[in-house]
Amino acid sequence: MGVSKVEAGAGGSQMAADGMLNERAALEPEKAPLRQGWRAFLQEHKHLTNFAIGGLAGMAAGSALQPLDVVKTRVQAQVLSSNSRVSFGRTANAIVKAEGPRALWNGVGASCMRVGLGQGLYFFLLGRVSNAMWGKRGEGEDGKSHKPAMWQSAITGATTRTIAGFMLCPVTVVKTRMVQLPDSYMPIDTNFARKS
Repeated sequence: MGVSKVEAGAGGSQMAADGMLNERAALEPEKAPLRQGWRAFLQEHKHLTNFAIGGLAGMAAGSALQPLDVVKTRVQAQVLSSNSRVSFGRTANAIVKAEGPRALWNGVGASCMRVGLGQGLYFFLLGRVSNAMWGKRGEGEDGKSHKPAMWQSAITGATTRTIAGFMLCPVTVVKTRMVQLPDSYMPIDTNFARKS
């Protein structure tokens, strides 16, 4: 007897995924406990999963947007030092001409660390801060899911972002200095070779 499209619904995709997992387990019986164990581990430690996924997303965004961050930091430094208007495009062009295209990625390691850790910490702490502030949420006695109110979510998000930002402030300072003054943060032997 077949399952209609309506009966399959949202649960159908989960049943299909479980069916594929069971088929693989039948073909590779020695790997089945490992797969089930990994899935159980991720379900049990959702906060670690949130940290890892948030961190990876942050690192991808940090590396993709690093050229904009480099130009923005240099524009801010120029405006502070000369009190004149500076063009974003001209600054980017000057960086590429003077230092080469790779200069647009100065400090990308520190930036990825800052943004990756920041996003990872944010998602890691979000559920914990929410539970600490408003109590554990979930299904009530009526079987319906009880979510926090919008104002509670806003306060929780602001608190969590503040904690993560405070914890990563030293990394932010290092990243900004690496972007603004790249030569002063190169290894000692490289600086020595340039001056000789």
